Amino acid sequence: MDQVELSPKDKLGQLHDLVSAQNRELVEKLENALQSAGQEFSLDYLQAGEINIGNKMIRFSFMLSGERENKNWQEYLSEDFAESIVKALERIKKSSDDPLFVDEIVVTNINFANPNSGEPVNGVTLTNMENTAQNSIVLFANAFSSVDYRGEVPGVSHLEGTVTHEYGHCLDNAFGADLRKMWVERLPWQYDEESDTFSYNGDDQDFVTTYARVSPTEDLAESYALYLLDKEKLAEVSPKRKEFFDAFFAS
Repeated sequence: MDQVELSPKDKLGQLHDLVSAQNRELVEKLENALQSAGQEFSLDYLQAGEINIGNKMIRFSFMLSGERENKNWQEYLSEDFAESIVKALERIKKSSDDPLFVDEIVVTNINFANPNSGEPVNGVTLTNMENTAQNSIVLFANAFSSVDYRGEVPGVSHLEGTVTHEYGHCLDNAFGADLRKMWVERLPWQYDEESDTFSYNGDDQDFVTTYARVSPTEDLAESYALYLLDKEKLAEVSPKRKEFFDAFFAS
């Protein structure tokens, strides 16, 4: 019998009721990151189940602050937002024959400011933890804003853009220094050993978003997101970045 392809909405049925499942390593790593940014939160880790994306089971979890009752996951996340997360993951999987380099999506109800920009953080990627999923994408409350991606990319959902951006960091972590080296060599990023910083010697109009200007790694993640979500727009803004990912996915 042929296997029936489930829609993103149907796949959400695989998630069951939330159950208490403290994962101290993941919680402590996120709490430490928040504390270093001057924020104090006490978080509970709750697991909601798994979703099959390209024959890989992706864990779906929550890290929540404040009083709550452990009921259905839909108490903490709307079905539309959950479906957008699944759609983003399926788009990522269809873009490459490589296995997915993410093991867990964590939704949290907190917001905190990015120490570099002062703006609310959308997400982070946590990696290489012993007792949890190897690569966890954490989505903060601001990721669920009902606006275009970063308010700068018309027609692209902010949530789908955020998930795809954070997966760009998972891709970066999976391929490591080689991918970053190719990115920096292909584009006019220049490293200064004395200050241990990068500067960009090209046209600022080459960047797909304002946030891409922060560093080569953020530039890579932003460009990767636009490559998957609006390839024509990326080609228009920066042909070199579009050509880089054309070659990367062809190899």
